[in-house]
Amino acid sequence: MKDKISVIISIRNRDTHRIENQIQSIRSTGAYPNFHIIDYGSDAAYAHLYTAMCRELGLQYTHMYAEGLPWNKCRALNYGVRHTQTPFVVTSDADVIYDANIFQWCLDNFQDKCFYQVESFWLPKNNNKEKAQSAGHGSPGLCTFLEQSAFEKIGGYDERMVYWGFEDLDFPDRLKKIGYTQVWLPDTFKLYHQWHPGSEA
Repeated sequence: MKDKISVIISIRNRDTHRIENQIQSIRSTGAYPNFHIIDYGSDAAYAHLYTAMCRELGLQYTHMYAEGLPWNKCRALNYGVRHTQTPFVVTSDADVIYDANIFQWCLDNFQDKCFYQVESFWLPKNNNKEKAQSAGHGSPGLCTFLEQSAFEKIGGYDERMVYWGFEDLDFPDRLKKIGYTQVWLPDTFKLYHQWHPGSEA
C-alpha cells in the first residue's frame, strides 16, 4: 500500500495526541499507507514535538516556514500532495479517526474520474461513539481519496482561502466541474471527528 497511497495531514500548533490517535486508528484496520505531516508554521516547541512523534511513528514530516501568516490549510495540503510519489493521495483532517480500512476499499473499487469521501460523526468529549452526532455528507473536507493526477488537473486547493472551512466545499465542487464524480463510501465506513477545545489560527 505504501507504493500506492500517501496520506497528507496538515497541522499547526496543536497537540500530537490527535495525530497519534489517527495513525493508530488507520494502522489498526490493517492499512499501512505513507503518511506526510505538513506543519504549517508551528512554534519551535511544537515543531520539536512533531519531529519526535514522526520519528517514533515512521512518518514523513515537513515544517513550512509561515511566521506571521494566517493558517493556510490549502497551501499545506498542496505542498504535501505535490511532493508525493504515489498515484493516489488522501487529504485527511488532523482531528479524525477511522474505524475501517477505507484505503483498501477505495483501491479495490476505484473507478476512473471518481473521488471518494466518507460520512463523518462528531464525537462528544468522552469519545463515546454511540453518542456521536452525524454530520452526514456535510463535512467532505475531513477525508478525500483521489488520484494525484486529478488533484493536479484543478491546481490543488485554492491557496487564497485562509483559516478554514470553505475550501472543503470548493475543492469537490471544482472536481465535479471538470467531470469527476463524488462517491460516498457505504455507510459501514465512518470517520469520527475527535473532540477538542475551540481554537484560533
